[in-house]
Amino acid sequence: MSAFVQQRKKLSYTALEHLFYRFNECTFKKPVLYKNYRLLAIDGSDFSLPYNSQEDNVMGDNHFSTLHLNALFDVCSKSFLDVIVQKGLHENETGAACELVDRISEKHPVIIMADRGYENYNLFAHIEERLFDYVVRVRDSDNSCMVSGLNLPKTVEYDITKRVVLTRHFSGPAAINTEKYKYLSKKSRFDYIENSKSPDYEITIRFVRFLLDDNTYEVIATSLPEEIFSMEDLKEIYHQQMGNRNWLQRIEIYSWIVSISF
Repeated sequence: MSAFVQQRKKLSYTALEHLFYRFNECTFKKPVLYKNYRLLAIDGSDFSLPYNSQEDNVMGDNHFSTLHLNALFDVCSKSFLDVIVQKGLHENETGAACELVDRISEKHPVIIMADRGYENYNLFAHIEERLFDYVVRVRDSDNSCMVSGLNLPKTVEYDITKRVVLTRHFSGPAAINTEKYKYLSKKSRFDYIENSKSPDYEITIRFVRFLLDDNTYEVIATSLPEEIFSMEDLKEIYHQQMGNRNWLQRIEIYSWIVSISF
């Protein structure tokens, strides 16, 4: 093991990247579909590396170094399709998620699934620009979350569709109709509005809140139409996602193995 560790600098990360994609090519099987859709989940996990004085990716008083692994996982086929590794100091999950979506090469209709924390207009737009759909868990009890300010019903369950206009213009309609218009500052990344001179971007989002078996409520944002996917259908997709969350545990286990090996 020590001899391997001493020689690790000779091994380029691109070689491992090539090995991963080559393995997927060699083991490719016809994808398992859910109602003619391919269910692809995006999530990520941190893992720590041993201290290295020459490493520029060091955080905290303990000088630890972390990497963040962003992964695209086929829920029905139970296989990893793509990954993006970021240094902990420059971790950006939603940015990586957008890149993973852009890199998907797929002939079948796709539903992108993601957990809370991925509720992001830029990600939703990237998914729709690829003509994919999404089912993303969102928060409903935080003033800073996506659903705040949308004047959604106060009922225990709801299924409502909202048209949201994203804009770089602070004044005008955005200042008057804050429920429909969402102002994006220069610091807010949105790849389809370059600046205040660019046209606004309209997106339609369906918000669904439903009761779970443990008497708690879940809120999801989706692009799937109500006339094709009922609330019960979305519950089933939700359970598909949550029932396969052990795939993220695999990431964490693999990450732990890597961290102790290197």
